Amino acid sequence: MEPSPLFPMNYSRWKAWDTCRKQYWYSYVSGEDWPDDEQSAPGIIGKAVHEGMKYLADTDDDEVGAQRMDAYLRMPSHDSCGPGTDNYRMAHTYYENGIAAHKSLDAIDTRTEIESWRHFKEYGIRMRSRMDRMDKVADGHYRIIDWKTGRYMPDQATDMQLDIAHVIARITRPQLRSDGIVDSIAWNLRTGETRHRRLTVEDAVMTARLFGR
Repeated sequence: MEPSPLFPMNYSRWKAWDTCRKQYWYSYVSGEDWPDDEQSAPGIIGKAVHEGMKYLADTDDDEVGAQRMDAYLRMPSHDSCGPGTDNYRMAHTYYENGIAAHKSLDAIDTRTEIESWRHFKEYGIRMRSRMDRMDKVADGHYRIIDWKTGRYMPDQATDMQLDIAHVIARITRPQLRSDGIVDSIAWNLRTGETRHRRLTVEDAVMTARLFGR
């Protein structure tokens, strides 16, 4: 008999269950599609700024990042955020803040948009996360960053995202070993607020246990 597949677990699935059981049913149980929402201006801005920040980190060239972001904002389907709009100016302001943030970060090596799974067979789950940016700071010391553009960062939700990303960071970087440290940072490019968690392997174990339970 084939063993049952591991239950996929990520932040979005947890959030849906925790905040709206109807949304969870639509998204993960029913097989039906959740009713589509129109693409919002904050969502377009957020994706555009993330696009710029990715290429800024990849190339260390702020003009390359700006061009990639600008091309996204100028798509005909994104006219609510196109040139001449307040939303367009807001996106560029957040990106300018991102350039300053990028320049303040020392790193030996940087990777962007890392996505991976971790299987926890003892709990019957597989956990997934995607990290906007991961820096090697020193041997046994890494930093992961989640760029934000919203008006505020809810403490519990932000911490949960950072904790899941931390678990996956240890899978993608086995050189961290059991004594390695990961600085998990949510950085809001709108407000300048940061939320910083310094996490150990014991924290990763307990995060897996939390989601498993």
